[in-house]
Amino acid sequence: MLKSYKNLIVWQKSIDLVQDIYVLTSQFPKEETYGLAAQMRRSSISIPSNIAEGSRRKDLPEYLQFLRVADASSAELETQITISKRLYPKLDYSKTDRKLEEVQKMLKVLLRKLRDKDLKPKTQQLKPNNNGFTIIELLVSIGLFGVVVTIAVGGFVQALRTQRQASALIAAANNVSLALEQIAREVRTGFNFCPSASSCSENEIVFTNANLETVTYKLADGAIERRVEGSLSERITGSNVKVEYLKFVVFGSLKDDGYQPRITISLGVSPREVGVSGNVARIQTTISSRIPSS
Repeated sequence: MLKSYKNLIVWQKSIDLVQDIYVLTSQFPKEETYGLAAQMRRSSISIPSNIAEGSRRKDLPEYLQFLRVADASSAELETQITISKRLYPKLDYSKTDRKLEEVQKMLKVLLRKLRDKDLKPKTQQLKPNNNGFTIIELLVSIGLFGVVVTIAVGGFVQALRTQRQASALIAAANNVSLALEQIAREVRTGFNFCPSASSCSENEIVFTNANLETVTYKLADGAIERRVEGSLSERITGSNVKVEYLKFVVFGSLKDDGYQPRITISLGVSPREVGVSGNVARIQTTISSRIPSS
């Protein structure tokens, strides 16, 4: 890693991007001061901030995680620029588009290089021990080892079973976390949640995304499915995962109710692997839309 994050060109470019975003959003109407302009500024600031914080971490996996967050913030900013282009098409976006694309490419290159870095530990060269065992010492050692193995074998088998269950449950939870992250990104820039009383149910939500598509997320046959109106449903959870239940609670979706749309998602997930399917991980998260209800 570099001695200072300030030597990273991607950090320098992302600082320039923040400045360009501030110049661009200063041309927005006053009613956007605490709306889209504030969101775009926060997203742009998140990019160099996470690059800087990650570079100070001593552990490489932590550094990679902060770079992934910076990359995710760049995707958020890209979505917000797309929205602003539709709302305020007369503004000049060429500079911010060019700068954002440049930063995203540099982040991808940096992430790839760090992932490919050889992290294999160096093998210690062990010096041979010239002091051998006597026959009696060897027999006593073998006997003691046999006693320890006999005592420990029962606990070892149980530990293996528990480890297998824990690994399968963690894998299932990680898979569903990725699906929740996908839903969250679309909800944050979505609006018009549950447009009619019959359009949503406890385990289904309907809304309009940033691309002005009507999107539905629902539970179907133990999996979370996503469907864009006019297209077939697609499964966004893995085949090794069973979603036991999925609940959506929508708040602030009514017109003129004065509340920011907010969606709470609760679900239970278990692995489909034979022998460990009875374990259920319960997850709950709340996501706020950045588009006020109208």
